Amino acid sequence: MAFSKPRSTFLDETKKPTLSESRCAMLGIGFDLTASFGKGTRLGPAAIIGASRQVEFESGATGKSLDEKVKVHNLGTLEYNYKKKLSEKQIEKETRKMVNDAGKLLEKPVEQKKFLMIFGGDHSVTNATLNALTEKIDGKKISWLRLDAHLDLRQALEHNPLSHGSIGRRVFDKGIKQVFVGIRDQISAEEQEFIEKNNLADDVFYFATQPEEMYDERLPAWMKKENISFTDHFTTQQVGKILSKLDREYLFINIDIDALDANEFHGTGTPVPFGMSYRALNNLLYATIKNAEEKDAKILGFDIVEVFPILRDWKKGYSFENAAVTTNEMKAALLAYNLLNWVF
Repeated sequence: MAFSKPRSTFLDETKKPTLSESRCAMLGIGFDLTASFGKGTRLGPAAIIGASRQVEFESGATGKSLDEKVKVHNLGTLEYNYKKKLSEKQIEKETRKMVNDAGKLLEKPVEQKKFLMIFGGDHSVTNATLNALTEKIDGKKISWLRLDAHLDLRQALEHNPLSHGSIGRRVFDKGIKQVFVGIRDQISAEEQEFIEKNNLADDVFYFATQPEEMYDERLPAWMKKENISFTDHFTTQQVGKILSKLDREYLFINIDIDALDANEFHGTGTPVPFGMSYRALNNLLYATIKNAEEKDAKILGFDIVEVFPILRDWKKGYSFENAAVTTNEMKAALLAYNLLNWVF
């Protein structure tokens, strides 16, 4: 493991506000050891933060400069790069180490009630944020908005309970209320059983992968037809239903970028077609933040995971010059910019 000490912060490569003077704490966790398909998300944090330096401080909609609204303290970036293939047991051990490493860095910001902005890494990195938050806040007081193509409700994937495929289960372990948005209906038997057994069908919002007529023929107990979108966005009624379920005192926003249609975001660990458009995601997140304000719910922060840059030569490592395209990291950086702008 390497730790990149920060010399600058989000958007601004000339400043590094201290934690005490900042309202937001940012952490990068470059780890992709549990990824079961495409590797490369360990490069995501550095790429997103680097891309943010090309984003203007001022919002076109308000004209206000983001750095005047909120200072962001950069905690640094944890970077994990393994030269050889590891066994399942070794992968679990390394995942626990990563969660522990990141958790230590998050202790002080959480204790000081800073807004968190976390960049991954595969979805296993969310375990660190989950643990840090629930050390200080009762999980039964937290709503968790999961934007994802996958439920990740396996008890353990490849014998690793901290895997990217099990993060949904770990969130429930903490007593948190979880609302799933963007799920595709390709779901394992274990996950189907878990949803049905725990009466969670009404908390899962899908993008259909089959023609609409097929859902009229046979709809399983773990799906609700009114929660299925057959386009690239959710209807006004569906968005209203999603927001109504985010009704606890605290809210965390967990964004796996594969919630987007694979044609809109190519650089991700497990791309899936038939997802939401980038604009629909943007609109939903804005509505979520406004809804939290109306309900006087405190937003604890957000993470953006499963982003990886597409490189010309993977042996050379990441740089803008070695990137085949830079739209992935730029889209993620703009999404983070918007979230900070709306919250603050």
